[in-house]
Amino acid sequence: HDLRLPLTLIPTPESRMSTLAGLAPPPLYDGDSKSCRGCVTQCRLLLRLQAAHLPDEETAVAYIITRLTGRALDWVTPLVERRDPICLSVPAFLDRLQLVFQGETGRRDQDPGPRLQTTPIS
Repeated sequence: HDLRLPLTLIPTPESRMSTLAGLAPPPLYDGDSKSCRGCVTQCRLLLRLQAAHLPDEETAVAYIITRLTGRALDWVTPLVERRDPICLSVPAFLDRLQLVFQGETGRRDQDPGPRLQTTPIS
């Protein structure tokens, strides 16, 4: 009598992650500079919505890495292999991703938020 479950019934980490909070995962990102900003925005929003399901920043970065393909995956693979500290911080990782695939232009285009108006005192 075989009591083992068929492999299809055992959820994989990918299947658990892809259905967290009932949301589909963000689309795969291949390193295209035109879609980088959108990818980073989607990742930030998705991670905010799924924060309760991701125990730490390293896990959140690992989840983002599973959505990389092509040039983006080629870029991140050595970072993962050498356990680069950038993989331990979501903001640092997403900033570096955007810097690598959009350059300084992408970082300047980001909305820094409201700016304080200063008036000189006479």
